[in-house]
Amino acid sequence: MNNRVRTGSTPSGRASTHLGVPITVALTLVLSVATPFLASSSAVDATSAKTCMADRSLDSINIGKYFANFLVQARKDWRKDANISSVRLDDRKGENFDALCKVNIYSSWMIVLYSVSSKTEEVVYMDGENMTAAGIPRLLYSLKKVGSKGTTFTSKSLADIRKESGWTFDSYSRPETATQEKKGPANLFLNWKMSLSDVIQKFLDRTRNEQITNYGWSISIGKKSVKSGTPYANIYWQNSTKKQAYYVEPITLKSYEVKY
Repeated sequence: MNNRVRTGSTPSGRASTHLGVPITVALTLVLSVATPFLASSSAVDATSAKTCMADRSLDSINIGKYFANFLVQARKDWRKDANISSVRLDDRKGENFDALCKVNIYSSWMIVLYSVSSKTEEVVYMDGENMTAAGIPRLLYSLKKVGSKGTTFTSKSLADIRKESGWTFDSYSRPETATQEKKGPANLFLNWKMSLSDVIQKFLDRTRNEQITNYGWSISIGKKSVKSGTPYANIYWQNSTKKQAYYVEPITLKSYEVKY
């Protein structure tokens, strides 16, 4: 888990991904490490994406209920009106798509929460290597601590936060998205007509013959697709100057590509 937790002194700031999801400087640095946001079982001993099938071992778990349970906990920990704004999984140093072979519901997803009342967002990492008794990965919240030498950023569980004073949530003000967030579902995974493994299988089928030249690949799950305005999942990659994402809509069952 060390690669998903970054501690250091740096001025506060923000950056944006190619898909417009705002993230902290802390997250930007985390995304640059070699280890992807995947549980160890997802990144180790993966067979080739050119031949593998999606991991269906956890298809019996209802993804809508799974993230509903996550929301219950996040609302206790952070804000009572927290909604899931977007979800992400990256292999930013990946030279191929092999890690996709083992992606499943317990992979270490990064979640952006949004609170309409405070008009702020908070980044949470699901530690897929450490599960609670309730079957939810340990949640690591983005935090900051202001000191005499600058601001320190890290990610910690709520239990760890309580062991040391001075940490506050590294929540980012996003008033411009409040209206949009009100319209979208609080839980992006409700009413899916596909399993997560069905989505990953579509990603594998589309990328089997693709090459990656820069920045690995990233999966994003969001509220409103470009085609129907329903929740979507996409995978983004670069091949030389070609930048594109392959979209899957788990409710409408549409799939298509968007080039950047």
